[in-house]
Amino acid sequence: MIHARLAEIRALRELPNATRNKILPLIRVRPWLNAKSLDAVWERISEAFPERWFGLDLDATRNLPSKDTEAYRDFCALFNPTDGFANYYSAVDQNEWAIPVLRSAGFGFPDLGRQLEHIVNLDRGLIVRVEPLRAANLSDAAIAINEAVPENVLFVFDCGWGRDILSQAAACVGHIEALLDIHENFEFVVGGSSFPNSFAKQGERIEIGMVERQLFQEVRRNLNRGELFYGDWGSTRPPSDPVPMKNVARIDFALPGQWIAHRSAGEEDYEELAEDVLADPLWTSGLGIWGEYMIESTAAGLEPAIKSPAMAAAVRVNLHMHIQANFDDPTNMVVADEPFDDL
Repeated sequence: MIHARLAEIRALRELPNATRNKILPLIRVRPWLNAKSLDAVWERISEAFPERWFGLDLDATRNLPSKDTEAYRDFCALFNPTDGFANYYSAVDQNEWAIPVLRSAGFGFPDLGRQLEHIVNLDRGLIVRVEPLRAANLSDAAIAINEAVPENVLFVFDCGWGRDILSQAAACVGHIEALLDIHENFEFVVGGSSFPNSFAKQGERIEIGMVERQLFQEVRRNLNRGELFYGDWGSTRPPSDPVPMKNVARIDFALPGQWIAHRSAGEEDYEELAEDVLADPLWTSGLGIWGEYMIESTAAGLEPAIKSPAMAAAVRVNLHMHIQANFDDPTNMVVADEPFDDL
């Protein structure tokens, strides 16, 4: 569950092919940076995840009608509910590897019957993104979905972002049990994000425990049926408006159950932070993936190197995605030689 932002798309692009083959990205799309056309984001996704299925969701934080550019006009049109969100489903149709994500508003799914007609015509299955605490009418919608789309329906229970996402486990279990009573072949993802939003006043080395795996394991422990898959936000936070502040250099690296952050105390730059990462007692090299290579290259004073918060985030997300995708099969954690893109 990622957004079409620079860090996430770069991290996705640099994953090994074997890892990309194990994941299904659910991407909240937005206009690409300063591109004039919305086509740029489709091109970026295609480059990052070529000829593989992905869920095409929309980033509502970028639904900004006041931004009068072609890219934003076309993007805002995708939120138009007319004719069962016909504009959105047309965009899905034009992206041959895109899976539709049922459009929602508030606690429901507007014009559900017409949306399902679009989905049936696409014949690519369906992803239903669910907020566990805002899903009062989910069973009614699932009955209609089951009648129209009897196969390849994936319910993604997105517990959102915060350090308290584990508290939503019981709600997930209740919804999944009710949905399995409707159709035993529905599939389910449970995920969210517990990556923190502040590192200030926590020292130069910070250990952050992941809650995402705990959430998934708690839900799975309380279910004795159904096909359940792990999901998360790739170690990211939700979009926010930029706030004027001095960027404090930081490099994070991912482990199976936590993240380790090395943060500048003042003048320390990315090269010095990368050296600190390599000296960290929990750092282990040898995965053979891009995020690891970037930290090692930065520490050696070579190019390419981490030089910005966006690139540092891309490195962490790349490491996190790879480790979590191979969590249940650690023998495939180490990757054979694959070329990296130095751009």
